[in-house]
Amino acid sequence: MSTFEFLGNRALNQFLPIRRKELRQFLGVLHDKSKVCDSVNVTEELLKLSSNIISQIILSLRCSGTDNEAEGVRTLVREVTQMFGEFNVSDFFWFCRNLDFQGYRRKFEDVHRRYDALVEKIIRNREIERKNKSPGGEYKARDLLDMMLDALEDKSSEVELTRENIKALVLVRKLNPAL
Repeated sequence: MSTFEFLGNRALNQFLPIRRKELRQFLGVLHDKSKVCDSVNVTEELLKLSSNIISQIILSLRCSGTDNEAEGVRTLVREVTQMFGEFNVSDFFWFCRNLDFQGYRRKFEDVHRRYDALVEKIIRNREIERKNKSPGGEYKARDLLDMMLDALEDKSSEVELTRENIKALVLVRKLNPAL
């Protein structure tokens, strides 16, 4: 479902306006900084560009925006990425698996709780938005979350999707957009 619907020609063409808009904003930042002879961290700006494109395609949110929701997503993704990259004794010594020397279990549980609450809020808001959408209302491009919610609501679908599956897929896509 995800690969075919999300990466097919129709879907890629559907998200073209998002890619164009973000590219225009990226070029605008470069242009503005060049006007005042300010240096540009190209790596950081390219990361923002790709992050914004991916976030909008998945959730219709700009991850490098200034609103609280975008900041919450950024913070959580940064924390998860950092935790995955840190050395954990129990990863290398199986007999230490049940011991939490470095407090990772507590950190993971805290991040999981906050991530779950954030994504649940986004999903609930989207469900309300979808329910309240009038038939002749403003057209909004479907994102990956809409596609997954359609699959969740379709009881005759071959793929049985749960809310937990959706949350996990959103996290995986945010952490590794190449998947």
